[in-house]
Amino acid sequence: MAKSLAFWVEGSNPNNPNEEGESKPEVELHFNYWSLSGSSETVIDYLDVGVKFSGLKEFDAIKIFFPFHVTEQSYVANLGRAVCNTPTLISAIFNTRVKETRLDGERMDITFRHEKESKLRFHCQIEVGAHGEGVTLNRLNREGEGTTLSFPIKLFKKEKEHSLEGIPHYFRFRIKMSAEDKKIISQLSKPKDSKLLSRLESTEIVDFRINEIRNLPAQIRSKLEYDSYISSVHFFLIRETNSEHKLSHTEFKRCRVLEKDLWETYLREDGQVISLPEQMLIYHWREQSKRDQSGVLSEYLENFSAFAKFSKTIVTKMTIIWFALSVIALGAASGVIGNYIYSYFTSNDQAVACAAKASTSSEESKPKLTNAQ
Repeated sequence: MAKSLAFWVEGSNPNNPNEEGESKPEVELHFNYWSLSGSSETVIDYLDVGVKFSGLKEFDAIKIFFPFHVTEQSYVANLGRAVCNTPTLISAIFNTRVKETRLDGERMDITFRHEKESKLRFHCQIEVGAHGEGVTLNRLNREGEGTTLSFPIKLFKKEKEHSLEGIPHYFRFRIKMSAEDKKIISQLSKPKDSKLLSRLESTEIVDFRINEIRNLPAQIRSKLEYDSYISSVHFFLIRETNSEHKLSHTEFKRCRVLEKDLWETYLREDGQVISLPEQMLIYHWREQSKRDQSGVLSEYLENFSAFAKFSKTIVTKMTIIWFALSVIALGAASGVIGNYIYSYFTSNDQAVACAAKASTSSEESKPKLTNAQ
């Protein structure tokens, strides 16, 4: 059964209107699903999450639910630092040119070119910590697997700052997914006769969901009674070039080749050596809420889903060896069976011939009778 992620904001009475002149709460979600396992020596099954928000100063915390177990080891908090340390990554992630950056401790103020809202504060300090002070990971106590990540709003305030500054804020983190975790988002199937073929064919179905009520535990559904304040969702799916896109729920917005050298820096952790495919493709799905003519949000997104089907054909040394051994084994088996059948019928023919010869000899040895005169 398909499962869904969930996003909501806690702490403010949604019935209280914002103060005059205050920006309306707005959240933009970015998801990068890296599915590159089996294509190289390095297994990469990552889900990177980026959250851009504004107008949330009256709230207490941003909450994200994952329908699988997230640990401190699988939660990567320093992803933002890797981005801020590489200016080309900043431009690549936000798909625009950077005018200037200013680092202030664990946050960076970024000014973009040719944008109305040109300034953005990128927060890198999103480490796990005490409740209300740092990020917390809370497992479901019933209804199966699941973990809620809580990001307190005060985490994004500067020291001695009474309220959150009224500019767009952004943070980014990574979830390392196990083989079981990955099954929540994508299902892999192989034909039953794959071992009889000289190539390995597989089909993968990616089914990514956010705030799908029917696919959430009751504990989480109750959190989504009010607006989620989501204005847009961007889902990026990264695959090898030998993975062929077959169909999807809607046409993807864009597909392009990913720069290996640039994103190898992004994926590498603590100087580790990784091996990426020579070429990768990135597919982009997007859904946005409606706005009026002046650009003001008229409604929020209730949910988001992205469905896609891929097929992959891989010819490896092991499959070739397996196919060759299978052919040899079949040839040997057919030879043995053929020899047995030949021997069986040959021995039967010889037995019949011997019996016939013996019968003839017996007839010839009998004395002939003559008529008496």
